[in-house]
Amino acid sequence: MQFAPTGWSGEVDLAAAEERLSRLLPDGAACLAAVSGGLDSMVLLDLLHRLAPEHGWRVAVAHANHGWRGEESDGDERLVREAADRAGLEFVTERLRPGREHAGLSVEMAAREGRHRFLARAARERGIGRVVLAHHADDQIELFLLRLLRGAGSDGLGGMRSESPSPFGGDIRLIRPLLGQSRRSLRDHARSRGLAWREDGTNRDPALGLRNRIRNEWLPRMMEGETAGAILRTMEILEDEHRYIDEQARRWRKDGAPFGEAPVALQREILRIGILETGLAPGFRLVERLRHAPAGTRISAEGKRLLVRDDRGMVRETTVAERDPCGEEAWVELQGGSSELDFGGVRLRFATEAWRDQPLPRGPGEEVLDAAALGSRILLRHWHPGDRLQPIGMTGRVKLQDWFVNRKIPARKRHRLVVGQCSRGNLFWVEGLRIGERFRVTPGTRKVVRLQWERLEE
Repeated sequence: MQFAPTGWSGEVDLAAAEERLSRLLPDGAACLAAVSGGLDSMVLLDLLHRLAPEHGWRVAVAHANHGWRGEESDGDERLVREAADRAGLEFVTERLRPGREHAGLSVEMAAREGRHRFLARAARERGIGRVVLAHHADDQIELFLLRLLRGAGSDGLGGMRSESPSPFGGDIRLIRPLLGQSRRSLRDHARSRGLAWREDGTNRDPALGLRNRIRNEWLPRMMEGETAGAILRTMEILEDEHRYIDEQARRWRKDGAPFGEAPVALQREILRIGILETGLAPGFRLVERLRHAPAGTRISAEGKRLLVRDDRGMVRETTVAERDPCGEEAWVELQGGSSELDFGGVRLRFATEAWRDQPLPRGPGEEVLDAAALGSRILLRHWHPGDRLQPIGMTGRVKLQDWFVNRKIPARKRHRLVVGQCSRGNLFWVEGLRIGERFRVTPGTRKVVRLQWERLEE
């Protein structure tokens, strides 16, 4: 990605725009120009029309009519249609309506998805592999600020690429030849060429969200002096760094190396790639929940969708009904008295009672634990690779996997074993093995939880 040179001032540089366009669009290629009727897209249409004969390009024009502004939206469509007709270019349009696939999305995101679906479909129907978009340098800086405030990583802060796949089909490439141009330079060109364009009044309404406040209050100040050039150079650096991390993450996934051994930055990128493959947005909170949760834990994403990662960091979608022993779990309230439940083929009984220096149980299928250490709520689940426990009588924690190997417990049985976890996340018990050191009964214990269990199936 070639952004702006040091000292960039935002002056018009049509030679650079034409050079980038000819580099992104080979001679003789076909393209679909996305034209809204605004300043930037009308300049894009003018450039494509003027350069097409020299390069042998076949250009078609697409306009998405969202219908938000009534007659004004129809006026946008008329302007684009008339410009395409004058240039002798094919014109295609569609009035978009949010569908069920947009449920739960913001108005802005639903509009973006609908627009990209339309563009990909229109291009594919015409045998066209490239959609040309009119994003420019001001859009890049706006996006940088918006994502910065939302806590994006290097992938998001790197901004838009000159070329990228359509979100609705890798066979359709999106190209952006105007990323090195400021909006001011595009306006200068439009005026010098006598081009007509339309302004969308909603873009200036601060009540319509953070993006408009950035666009109208912050951006005009940042386009002055060296600020804009500095931000664009930072975005270029971040994109290069992210490209390297992305390559390393894909290599790690291919090699099948343990997820827990990867550096944190690599773990996040491994998960980001996996989440994108499920069709979901890899937001920071979702990535972190998957990263910190033990392998096999089901994590809720958008709506009722559930994701789970394995011990290599591979992410897949699962369902509540799916029989997945690793993801099965049950919470138990320990508020006093007793309770009984069947979980994972094991019948478990919990009883909270006072403790007065009584003999500890010696037989199999029973343990006594300090109630204060356990807390009022515990989680029953199955073993996940990476789990650790400090067994009673030991000074440090051990990986359960190593413990299983030393005790010659076969792999097929390990995942069936039930383990207990307190609400603070520490394991306190492993079926048939030992309790945790910090949960043992001590001279200061006042209440205990008596745990009894029996396996109902083998």
